[in-house]
Amino acid sequence: MPLLRRGETLTLIAREPRRRGDLVLACVDGEPVIAWALAPREDGLWRLQPLGRRRVPVSGHPRARVTRVRKREGELDLDRAPWRGRLVASVCRRASGATLLAALWKLAHPVWPPVRLGVAEALRAQVHEAYARPESVTFYERVPPALDPDEAGGAACLGPGSRVLDVGCGAGREAVALARLGHRVTAIDALPAMVVAARRRAGTEGLPVQVLHAAAEAFSAPAASFDAVCFSPNVYSYLPGRAQRVALLRRLAAMLVPGGVLLLVQDVSSRCLLGRSRLTDILRPIARALGVRDVAEPGDGWTTEGTYGLAFKHEFFSCRPLLAELRDGGFHVERVVGTCWVCRRD
Repeated sequence: MPLLRRGETLTLIAREPRRRGDLVLACVDGEPVIAWALAPREDGLWRLQPLGRRRVPVSGHPRARVTRVRKREGELDLDRAPWRGRLVASVCRRASGATLLAALWKLAHPVWPPVRLGVAEALRAQVHEAYARPESVTFYERVPPALDPDEAGGAACLGPGSRVLDVGCGAGREAVALARLGHRVTAIDALPAMVVAARRRAGTEGLPVQVLHAAAEAFSAPAASFDAVCFSPNVYSYLPGRAQRVALLRRLAAMLVPGGVLLLVQDVSSRCLLGRSRLTDILRPIARALGVRDVAEPGDGWTTEGTYGLAFKHEFFSCRPLLAELRDGGFHVERVVGTCWVCRRD
């Protein structure tokens, strides 16, 4: 079992955020390495502290990450660890309720609404990864550039030549359709591949659509830059966390003229009495009581709808929470056309 020598350190880049005291299993040049995670550096990367050569007590490291649950404290025996085949390890320590809950949740269906989600940055990256796949981009490029009936009904309230911001434009379906109606459209998307597709579509039709590479939460514009803001279908629900969604609405409201229009195409889902989300609702307060961090909000879950990969999506199971977010974001609902919520800036 190769270990780092005394005084050596290793830089670790991982998808999951590390915490001080985590037990880290890494792979260097095909060889497994075990170490404790130290404090992060200024660049956000972590340095690892090597372990001893034989037995490693873990009772003094209560935040060590456990890969196999035992109901007693103990030691990690490096000489007897099962290194054959896949990289695994056993850390014997007292099992907490949160650890047991996490272990049980691994048995759930992949799209079961989760009890614990993780950090927002990782969730946004997961959504971007699902939509950035070539097959996803190709799928949306093939959709004709036209508004669906709900979108057309909502867009009917726009004045001639309105300055419209299209949030999450994808391959440019709505942006090009709005430009055909004579509106001045600025479209933004977080994915470079989608931006290229939208620019290509607008260029093919000779329409002056400004397509920018920008995530919705990072985009900024001067006050009163737009007469209307529109969200592509369900883009709003891909933003993790109520606080982040409300903060985005407030930012967009500041970019609108007084009385400006928000066209939000957002489904309100229904759920059955014995649906998966009902069980998650029961387990959520239990998880909080056990000290689980990053507990999911009601409605948080996973979806494969519209993508070729698993992505985060927040479901609204009634109009009330959506109306509350719109109100807190500085908008009031004027009317609803199917799934299109026509809102006005307060």
